[in-house]
Amino acid sequence: MVRYTAVVLVCLVLSCGSRSEVKGRALVLRACSNSTAAAAHDAGVIARRLEFLGYSRCAVQARDSPITVQSPTPLDSTQVAAVASARGALCLYEVRSDSATAAALNSVAAYYDQPQSRQSLADFTRVVQDSGGGGCFWVRPDDYDLLVELLNRAAGAWPEGAGFAFGPVETYEGKTLRRFYVTGAEPVITDGGVQRVKIANIDTAQTRTRPRPFSVQIVDFCLSDSNFTRLSQLTARNVGRRLAIAVDSVVYSAPVVHDRVTDGRVSIAMYDAPAVEAQLLAATISAGPLQTSWRIAGEKP
Repeated sequence: MVRYTAVVLVCLVLSCGSRSEVKGRALVLRACSNSTAAAAHDAGVIARRLEFLGYSRCAVQARDSPITVQSPTPLDSTQVAAVASARGALCLYEVRSDSATAAALNSVAAYYDQPQSRQSLADFTRVVQDSGGGGCFWVRPDDYDLLVELLNRAAGAWPEGAGFAFGPVETYEGKTLRRFYVTGAEPVITDGGVQRVKIANIDTAQTRTRPRPFSVQIVDFCLSDSNFTRLSQLTARNVGRRLAIAVDSVVYSAPVVHDRVTDGRVSIAMYDAPAVEAQLLAATISAGPLQTSWRIAGEKP
């Protein structure tokens, strides 16, 4: 059996909608799974994430399973829900070269090139859109489930040691799309604890691939000391190729490596993203991963 890994989407909840403020009450969080042993650990993580967002006097306490969140200043329940539900697991994947990506997709197409599978071949050819190179393809959000199903059904044809990963939904040149990458089956850096997280905004004029002015939110951070050497080795052998930076299995950035990285610094570039999305992503990775996801179950005085 050919071994492959599908990097399954677990979306980070990032909302730019209306604020829902809670003042003078505590929000009650409950685990989304049956695991309750994580409450004490996760309360600390959530507290540090909220502190990153400016809630410096926020009290986050664990009482067996429920976690209570209370602040003397109004709480934005949307922000609390986002940082409490996102696990915040950071991983880095090697993105396959253009030729290896083409070979992987051709092997899937060949699997469906049978009389009884011609409709699946037509579907596969339709949903995978070439983005112009760099090991990246596009897929429409409406076709995401179909593409994952087709890739899973063709597991026997998927190359040894290869996997696939998707980016979040984004708008590019007026089209709503998701990036699709052929990666290594396993991440090359996992449990990437981070430090010194900061955010910058850059307004940029048009480029060859983006003919209109755009802005970029940069989430810049440094990997933990234990991963310095691994990142240096990883970037040294991938100069000229992409590395996919994923949070909770969603690829938020896949920059081309131009030189060996020796200081542990990594940046996530979010094109035309609202500032709140960068803030929530930065807060999520700033305090380490949660052991389980939490949801707002209600309020109490």
